[in-house]
Amino acid sequence: EITGHPAGITQLQRVGIGLVLSAVSMAVAGIVEVKRRNYALAHSPLAPGGISLFWLSFQYAIFGIADMFTLVGLLEFFYREAPAGMKSLSTSFTWLSLSFGYFLSSTLLRTH
Repeated sequence: EITGHPAGITQLQRVGIGLVLSAVSMAVAGIVEVKRRNYALAHSPLAPGGISLFWLSFQYAIFGIADMFTLVGLLEFFYREAPAGMKSLSTSFTWLSLSFGYFLSSTLLRTH
């Protein structure tokens, strides 16, 4: 036990790591998009080569790890720290906010 905590790190540290990794994922997405845009402006649409689709895997991998840290940390935090009457409600709010975020994301992508 390097940290002295039975689970390794606390629930809020997990959430914090997840949020930092989410920001890193967005930064990676921005860098890849700038590279893609610069290539597209410099070359004709029919030019061979370009940026591979697999460059997107970095941002998705980082975001998947971030999502895992955040959700696991939140659910564990609510399960251990919330009063007995609030455990189900706080857990449902976690899933509700996640589903609302995914719905909003898909709605924004569909309209543009």
